Amino acid sequence: EGWEEETDARRGKGIYRRVMEAMDRLQEAGAFFGFSATATRNNADVYIQDEFYDFMIEKGCMFGWFFIFVPVGQDNAMNLMITPEQRNRLRRKSMEIRRKKPIFVA
Repeated sequence: EGWEEETDARRGKGIYRRVMEAMDRLQEAGAFFGFSATATRNNADVYIQDEFYDFMIEKGCMFGWFFIFVPVGQDNAMNLMITPEQRNRLRRKSMEIRRKKPIFVA
């Protein structure tokens, strides 16, 4: 869900560290793998930073897949929906990354 702070806040304490360790093992094994992330209002700005993609490439990711948070149900957390501006910035950044870096993102 981004860096350690965003990931652990959404997924639970220590999850980021466990994911990084799993990526290290996958890279050591020569596996083809990537990342998936859910873009929310709280973390969408992380995904427009070159540093995020550079780090994922360094960890061995060959692709990245973004899910745009969609609120459902009675307790639907509408406040986590990304803004139209965030959606456009993420789309533009994804296209830029595909052109400039050795990773496919969608």
